[in-house]
Amino acid sequence: DMTQVLTRADVSSRQITLAPNWAPLGLSPQPAAAAENLRRAWGLEGKFIVAYSGNLGRVHDLEPVIAVAEQLRHRPEIAFVFIGGGAQRPLLGQEVHRRGLTNVYFQPAQPREILPSVLALGDVHLVTLLPGCERLVFPSKLYGVTAVGRPVVVIGPTGCELAALVTRENFGLAFTRDQTGAIAAAIAALAQDPSRRQLLGAAAVGFSTAHRGAKNAADRWERALARSALAEPHDE
Repeated sequence: DMTQVLTRADVSSRQITLAPNWAPLGLSPQPAAAAENLRRAWGLEGKFIVAYSGNLGRVHDLEPVIAVAEQLRHRPEIAFVFIGGGAQRPLLGQEVHRRGLTNVYFQPAQPREILPSVLALGDVHLVTLLPGCERLVFPSKLYGVTAVGRPVVVIGPTGCELAALVTRENFGLAFTRDQTGAIAAAIAALAQDPSRRQLLGAAAVGFSTAHRGAKNAADRWERALARSALAEPHDE
């Protein structure tokens, strides 16, 4: 999506390098038991956890998540857990209170050293993006989620790279912001289908492994810098 912005501005393809994002170092597939301490500490034992871990920022489409949680309020075993802070945190809390939702939980950002357990907490993870932002933003949280082997549910614009990647690589599902009923149904179905979650999680690990993370990105940056150095005029 970002390369298209440059291409449409008549930037030559020879001047464009697409370097992917990457997962924080040290993340690897996690067993379900990896997050048991957090489940106990946060009062989430026995819950199917739909997690959103990361910045609650302005470009992330979080309003539909609250609408989905409301549609699943009759399923108390399904918990929506926001982990992190950001510009939208106060408004989200107010909306949860206004709707009287008891299936939505908030936790502050957690220490880096327990990130594997934090990501393992989610039985499925949400990754969202406001329509119009896909040309300028790609949620980096996707890579940490795949590294620990968890399925992803995307809420974002139709046809954006985020949605296309998740569905193409078969480690999750993608919906638009107005498909809250379909999102709720999909989450409810995943909660009842551990074998499906296992398949999606395995595909996530496969994608993360093939993607090569930081090594891939660093290699592309190095090649781009080398080309740039060769192209620059040198003093005689």
